[in-house]
Formats: sequence, structure tokens, C-alpha cells
Amino acid sequence: MLACDFHHFGGRFSDSACLKNLLAHSGITNPADGRPLSEPLCFGLAGGIGAGYSFCPSVPRDGHGSGVGIPGRYRAYATDAVWYQGFFDRLRIPTRITETSAPGKALQNLKAELEAGRPTVVWCGCGKLPFLGGNIDTCNMGMCTFVVHALDEEKALAHATDWAPRQPDADPRPTGRRPQPGLFAQEPHPDV
Repeated sequence: MLACDFHHFGGRFSDSACLKNLLAHSGITNPADGRPLSEPLCFGLAGGIGAGYSFCPSVPRDGHGSGVGIPGRYRAYATDAVWYQGFFDRLRIPTRITETSAPGKALQNLKAELEAGRPTVVWCGCGKLPFLGGNIDTCNMGMCTFVVHALDEEKALAHATDWAPRQPDADPRPTGRRPQPGLFAQEPHPDV
């Protein structure tokens, strides 16, 4: 098994929990009080609360509901790492992003990050992630992000965390052709 020494779990919202947990793992703290950055602070730095109206005509056309959505945060429908990138850019923390539509290359990229000791944010279509309830092929447009901190290739399992207090397991193979699965790795911060 390939694993990072990662012990930071839990949160309220998957994306901001990933940020909070990655920073805690890296030892980055709030300069005002020396404690780890809170999840609300991470959420705000990444872009914060937003409100809007969204209509997707393919949803009612395909029989999956009205297609109307009310997003509650900035860049709610991003299908890439832009929300994370904005956060790390604001803190001047270097990052690296890799994307591919090739399952073998995605696994190779993930292994390279874990071998270097870096837990990694992974984003992919959520339709086939077992910890989200199973296969939803008919409407696989949503994105899911989580931090992968260990990989068991023999069992074809990635050990990952999002907002849950415990570790869900995910199949590390990409789950679809669109959007492309990607990795977001935080480089070591020069002040840590």
C-alpha cells in the first residue's frame, strides 16, 4: 500500500474540508493565533458565499428534474480546480494541477504524488463513487472532490477523505469521460 502520513478528517462541506485538512496536514496555521485555519476561513478565502440562479436545459430534457438550481457559493459548478487554485493563489502557496482522460495516466499521476508524500485533491464525476451511494450513470454531471492519502492497488482502492469524520474508500480509476479527472497537489510551503 502506498500511503501518506495523513490524520486530518472531518468538516462541514467537502471542498472547504479538503482545504482545511490539507493545510492542517502541512502544518500551515493562522498567523493571528497559531491554530490551524478554520473551515469557514478556508471557504471564504476560496471565494466565499454566493447566490445565483442556474438553469440547465439538458436536465429536464433527460427527465432528471427541473434543471433549476440555486448555487450557494462562488464557482459552485466548476469542473476543474479553479476554486482550489484561487484559494492557494491568495495564500501564495505553490500548487500543481494535472488532468487527463486516460485512466492509466490518472493513476500514474496519483501514484507520483503519493510516492512524494503529498496527499492530493482529486476531482472526478461523482456518478460511480461507492461512498456516494452507487452508480448514477444517467445524470453524471456533478463533480466530487476529495483528498486521496493512500492507495491500495491490489484491492483497487483509494483511501480518501472529504467532510466525513471517517475515511471513505474510492475506486482510483476515473469514472467517466467528461469532465476529465484531475489532481491538485499542494507544493511544500516555504514557511513550514
